[in-house]
Order: sequence, then structure tokens, then C-alpha cells
Amino acid sequence: MKKTIQVLRYSFYGALMSGTFFSCQTEDLLNYESVDNLLFQEPLFARGTDLGTQLLDYVECESVCIEPDSNTYYKMSDVATSTSGGGANINTKEVSYEAYNSEDSFVVSVNYDIISGKSNAHAEITISINGNTVVFENVEKSNTVSHSIALPVDWIACDEISFQITQKGLGNPIIFEEIYQLVGVCDNCEESFSYAENEDSSYTFTYISEESLRNAEVKFTSPHIVDFEALDGKIYSVNPGNLKGSPTVLTWTGDIEACTEITFTISFVPDCDQNNAGFANVFTDFKVNDISKKGENSNIRISCDLE
Repeated sequence: MKKTIQVLRYSFYGALMSGTFFSCQTEDLLNYESVDNLLFQEPLFARGTDLGTQLLDYVECESVCIEPDSNTYYKMSDVATSTSGGGANINTKEVSYEAYNSEDSFVVSVNYDIISGKSNAHAEITISINGNTVVFENVEKSNTVSHSIALPVDWIACDEISFQITQKGLGNPIIFEEIYQLVGVCDNCEESFSYAENEDSSYTFTYISEESLRNAEVKFTSPHIVDFEALDGKIYSVNPGNLKGSPTVLTWTGDIEACTEITFTISFVPDCDQNNAGFANVFTDFKVNDISKKGENSNIRISCDLE
């Protein structure tokens, strides 16, 4: 299947004079007034971003989160220079960018400047985010252009966004090719784990995570079972204990949404031959990504008839 990439072209002068943007997509000329693609008369980096927005240096996506409505985000940034010409006509250009995600969008802003020399050369700047591409033409020095896309409704922390920046004009092109791991939104909930026995003697385990987890490994430690039945429709892999007293571990792998209950319902068949204590420990631990979440919950013991 042929993939069509959206390409939008802008004339810097035309945009500043008219205040109206035009996009050319599949040869159609459309009136364009979206806030997703902006041109600024003064450097964006010099005045900050939009009023009230604060950009902090990027931190690994697992370590931080965005406080809702705080307008504080985490930027990836870089700068590159290139010198061209010779003799008395040497010029150095500088291209820098800032990229970050908000609660619902991903933004890339690019600043073009000539930091030495007499040239007033204009630039063509192309910004592509996950294949969504815009081209800004005739960008003057000391100016910033910006492009953004809406994030998918189901995005979660650490999803990857790829973007590319190409600046042409005044010597060799300057190109950035980057991958940004999205910073998640903080959720106002507390992590919790509990379980309850059902009327059919099965057990339902309930877990709430403070953050969204992709491909999380959930493990149930069951020292004294000979079999089990998953009543929740989930598929569990089984690592049986090979020695007397070695626990059986049931593992489910899947996505966990932040602040949303996820339940596991399991019926255990106890192994009453493991010991002579008169009971079988069918559950002793609950781990998510190898970290115990059992807390102060008790082990689950099933009485055995030793007669």
C-alpha cells in the first residue's frame, strides 16, 4: 500500500503579512489557520514558549510525569552550526530546536540564526513528526518556526515519537534525526492491591497502578498447587517448581492502564502432599515487573484433609 505523507509549505513573508497560512496537500490549496504550525517574528527560545509554559530539561520517561494543567513540560534540545564561504565572506549559521510533549500533543520548534558574517540568507526548514511533514520557506535569521501533531488517544508514557529537522540555505544542510520518548501525565491515584474469595472458592485479585505500564509482567507465586483455572479469560504461562517446596509461578503479560482497576480471577487446586501442616499455601506473592505489590495482604491458605 502506498503511504501518502502530508507536506505543508509556507512562505515566511506571506505568512507574516497576511496572518493567513496556506497548505498544499495532494495539489489542493487550502486556507490554513491551525495553531499546530506557527511562525514567530521573534525567537521562540528567547521569549520562552507560549505564555505560561515552562520547559524543563528532559528526564528519562520512567522518572518523571506531567502534572495536569501545570503547563510544565520536558524538552529535548540540541544545536548545530555550519560555516560556509571564504576569505572576507565567511558566515556561520546556527540551528537549534526544542521538542516536547504536552498532555495531548507533540511540539517541535526550530530556531534559525546567522551568528557571524554579513549574510542575510533565508532558510528553508522542514519539520517531520512521525511522517507528518511541514516545510517553511524564506525563514529569516533570528526566527523560529514550530510544528505539532495531536497524540493518539491511547498514548502512554515512553511511547516513541520520531522527528526529523532539515534546514537548507547558506551552505550545507543541517539535519537532526531524533527519537523522543513521551513523558506521561501524572495520575492522582494511589497504587493498591487486594484480593477477595468468591462464592465458588476462586479468588479475584485487584490491582491499581499509579502509571500506565506496557507489556507489564504480573506474577503470582503459588507454592502449593497442582493445577489452576483462569476464570478471567487471561492467558498465564506456568513455571512449575521442580523440587519439593519450590513455588509455582503464574505469569500474565499485558498492558495496565494508570488509575484503572485490573482484575485477575483464578481457581487454585491445592497440593496437599507438599507438607504435613494441614494446609496448602496457594498464594504468597503478587509481583509487577518483578516488584512485589502484595503489601500487608496475607497468604492464601487452603485447608487439607489429611485423614
